[in-house]
Amino acid sequence: MRIVDKALWHIESRFSEEIDLGEIAAFCGVSTFHLCRAFRAATGLTVIRYLRDRRLTEAARALMSGGTNVTSVAVEFGYGSLEAFTRAFHGRFGIPPSKVLDGQGLDRLELLAPIRLPQVPTTLPALVGFEARPGLKLIGLPGRHRAGDSRRVPLQWHRFLSHLGTDDGRLGVPAYGLIARQGQGLGQGLEGEAGSATYLCAIENTGLLDFPSDYQDIRIPAKRYAVFRHDGHASALYRSWDAIRAAQEEGTLPRLPTGPDTPIGIERYSRNYDHDAATGIVELWLPLND
Repeated sequence: MRIVDKALWHIESRFSEEIDLGEIAAFCGVSTFHLCRAFRAATGLTVIRYLRDRRLTEAARALMSGGTNVTSVAVEFGYGSLEAFTRAFHGRFGIPPSKVLDGQGLDRLELLAPIRLPQVPTTLPALVGFEARPGLKLIGLPGRHRAGDSRRVPLQWHRFLSHLGTDDGRLGVPAYGLIARQGQGLGQGLEGEAGSATYLCAIENTGLLDFPSDYQDIRIPAKRYAVFRHDGHASALYRSWDAIRAAQEEGTLPRLPTGPDTPIGIERYSRNYDHDAATGIVELWLPLND
């Protein structure tokens, strides 16, 4: 299952690029044969079909959202020509992409959502301690997700890191993943809709870098946290958070405070974290009542 989790993470973060079976297998540290067998057993799909269908699904979503054109979407999702994109799109959905852009035939599209493997028993990540952390001034790329659903987070991280640029997958500064609850405002934003949560990929805002206008500038006040250590692949982060939430439900960890300036949780990626491999030390900060 861990092999397939890694494969899903890599595909979800890179499906808009030219990636192949060999690259995905190398990322997972196994042979292509081993990967193909494990992936099909776990998902019922081949690796290549999942990669293709996810790429075309997100391309279809981009067309549905409006404010774009077919050529731009073709380029964004890694197709070398409009003809190649149109051929692949028609082969997958049975209609040309221009029909989706015109709002026609949407009910005929069989979209493939990101796969999450069935939950397995999880153990609570190692508790570092209960610590006071200073306030943070962050800036980053926000994304809306269904509450508890992090399947599109890998792509969000990839887009954010692509903007910053890294030579070896390491930023040289800490990065943060901020999780805000629905209807919660933090600083200048991160308003959630009902049934949704907002995730922010961020770094500390030193004022030295230029960011696009749709990035959010967020301030987090000084606070005490229960700090946990996740030492493993990023594809298993949601399992660590699930274990923390389960401990809260059982009463072995304190419940979340309800203040408007308090996030659900914060992930702190160390300055040496390898974002390309998605491995390294991540601290999980659980806010505590003062």
